[in-house]
Amino acid sequence: LVFGKLHFDPEGLILAFEGDRPLGFAHASFGPDESRQALDAAQGVLCLLLVRPGDHEAEVASELIDRCERYLGARGARVVFGGAVRRASPFYLGLCGGSEPSGVLDSDPLAGSLYRSRGYDAVDRTFQFRCGLDGFRPAIDRVQMQLRRRMAVEEIVDAPPRSFWEAVTTAGFDLTRFEVMPR
Repeated sequence: LVFGKLHFDPEGLILAFEGDRPLGFAHASFGPDESRQALDAAQGVLCLLLVRPGDHEAEVASELIDRCERYLGARGARVVFGGAVRRASPFYLGLCGGSEPSGVLDSDPLAGSLYRSRGYDAVDRTFQFRCGLDGFRPAIDRVQMQLRRRMAVEEIVDAPPRSFWEAVTTAGFDLTRFEVMPR
């Protein structure tokens, strides 16, 4: 789901080792153009940064970010997103519990502080909620009943992609689309 994507460039996957011991990795790539029909080399994305906890994690993470920024800049990036965000998420869909990447999580203070110290600004904020489904009861009220009478939900199994970007980022996944339309 990463190496097999058409837009995967092995040079954008940067690994850190100390001898034979892996210390971390970072993955840099590019977001879509405005029409979502091609990659836009002007929009760099530091998709994922993972570092083994330990004595030198800040230094390792900082060096990985440096190398990703150099990789992206050498290929024409004029802006770099630190952490995959909704509009520019080339890899790792669903990794943090949602169908889209969540960017830099609050539970990762090292990454957050490193990005801020390098001049990155937050461009969006998302929230992740969890709810146990045991004992779930859907709310039923008059408004929902009226809506249900006027609208129908259509399930499209193996839905065709709506754009080049959707095709390349969701390749390998079974897509089911639900559309709500008037009866």
